[in-house]
Parts: sequence; structure tokens; C-alpha cells
Amino acid sequence: MSLTRVTFEKSPVYNQRPNTESDKAWDKLLPPGRGFVFIPEWEEYDLLPGQETPWGPIYSTALFHQLHCLGQMRRYTWLLLDSLSKNDTEMQRSLVEHLTNESGSEHLFHCFDYLRQTIQCAGDMSMEWPRTEVDGSRIAVDGWGIPHECKSWVCLTLNGLSAIHTHTDNGIEHYYGLHGCEPF
Repeated sequence: MSLTRVTFEKSPVYNQRPNTESDKAWDKLLPPGRGFVFIPEWEEYDLLPGQETPWGPIYSTALFHQLHCLGQMRRYTWLLLDSLSKNDTEMQRSLVEHLTNESGSEHLFHCFDYLRQTIQCAGDMSMEWPRTEVDGSRIAVDGWGIPHECKSWVCLTLNGLSAIHTHTDNGIEHYYGLHGCEPF
């Protein structure tokens, strides 16, 4: 596995309210097929059967599942903030109804637990120090300006697979590597 040194910097587009620019930035984090891949020869890779589709068995790539979960949490957070700031009781009721029905709450709470486990699985152990405030104090640790050891997105493969198969309206297209993905 190839590691690369990346200095984390604040990227405001990712913490903006959903809008054309921020939604486009989040969407660009996912490759064609949104991280779902077809692996017809799944047995060769010691996998269990994938979800059957007309084009073959489909699997989700963990990295993109993680980004999907983070994106869903972003969406719910902004919906909640909007409903509270506008005192929109209908929007609040709709959000509560969605999050208290089994599928809505199960999805959101699955994402919390799933992201917890993925962070524990591949947690970055870089040391972070507090930023220096305008008054010279050093209290808050935000991670910006600090080097981290990260997996190189250029070198990522799917458990040794080099081809990512995605379905389009024209059939199956093959993407070698993670084209269109931009780290950080």
C-alpha cells in the first residue's frame, strides 16, 4: 500500500450549506457508479456473492460507502438546521417522521456506527497540535496545517482488483484505477 504525506487544509466548499457548488464537490468524491462495482468472478477474490443485478453481482467499495454515509449525515444536519432556524414545524415533523420510521433511522444510525468502525479500522495516528489564535493563545485543535499519512488515492485498488466495472445506459464500461476521484 502506498502512503502519501498530506497536510490537511480547510476546504470551505465541503462545509457549506447544500448548494450547486458544494453538492457538486461532494458528488465529485464518488466515481462513476458511486462506488458500486461489478465483480463477475467474485469467487476468485474470496468474496461472498454480491447483490444480483441484470449485469452481474454488484459490490460496494468501503471508501465510497463511507463517503456516502458522511454525505447523508451532512444532508440530515442541514435539514434539521433549516427546520429549526425557519421554525418550520411541517419540515420538522417530516424529518422526525422519516428518522423515526425504521428505514430512515436505521440508515442514519447505521452510518454513525459504520463510520465509527471505519475510523477505528484505519485511524490516522498523526499528532495534531492546537492552532495559534490571533491573540496568541493555542487552545483549539482543528487539524488544519498538520501533515497526515494518508493512503494514496492514485494507488488504491479493490482488494487487488485493478479494474472497476460500472454500468451505464450503453452497457458495461471499464475504468482502470479511480478516475475522477480527487483526494482532499
